[in-house]
Amino acid sequence: MNKSLLAILVFSLLTACETVPEAKYKISDYDIQQWILRANTIEQCLYPKEYQKGTMDQFANLSRNEQELLRELKIMALDEIVGQKNSRTIMNDYRSKSFFDSQHRKFNHFNTTNLDKKWCNNLRKNYRTTLKNIEKQQLAARRQAEKERKARDAFYATPQGQAALAQQQMQQQQMAHQAYLQHQQMRHQQEMQEQQMRHDRQMQQQRQIEQMRNSIQNSMPRRTDCTRMPYGDISCTTW
Repeated sequence: MNKSLLAILVFSLLTACETVPEAKYKISDYDIQQWILRANTIEQCLYPKEYQKGTMDQFANLSRNEQELLRELKIMALDEIVGQKNSRTIMNDYRSKSFFDSQHRKFNHFNTTNLDKKWCNNLRKNYRTTLKNIEKQQLAARRQAEKERKARDAFYATPQGQAALAQQQMQQQQMAHQAYLQHQQMRHQQEMQEQQMRHDRQMQQQRQIEQMRNSIQNSMPRRTDCTRMPYGDISCTTW
């Protein structure tokens, strides 16, 4: 291979490698091990049976609320170890999160620890209280939505509701009709523009053809005179 070409290829590869963005934050080996220990302690305290399974899907049977709250507790632990700013960078930056995950896979374990009973009891109490409050709020929201639905259905069952419903339907139809007209207008304008463009191209082609014809005609001889010379030769002049 030509040396200059080889140098260009090597330079291109080096440049490509240099342009790959780095992770905004790389968690250290020490910090990831501290976080794994903290996260495992939280899991072991709240769900000891599930934790003993020692598999990646050990918490798959938890409810969505339980999983999200457990995740928030582990994020809070990460905030305490690396700081909230770096923790948010890990959560929001793809490359930082990928590096975090690789560190987690490298150092993760399912070892059990001797739990502080007082700490664990407080954590369980707060966890269950928060979980119950979340479920209460969700239940209240569902009940409110159902209440509003029933009130809306009851209203639409009355003459006033029927009139309001008919008015809403009419407004929706008018909006749909206006949208259709706008679409048709835009389509018509587009077709007119395309026709104008085709017309302009045709006119340009005709002008080019006319210029070519004029050029050929100008280059062609207009008159030729021939004269018989002595000895029988014929001499012609074009002008």
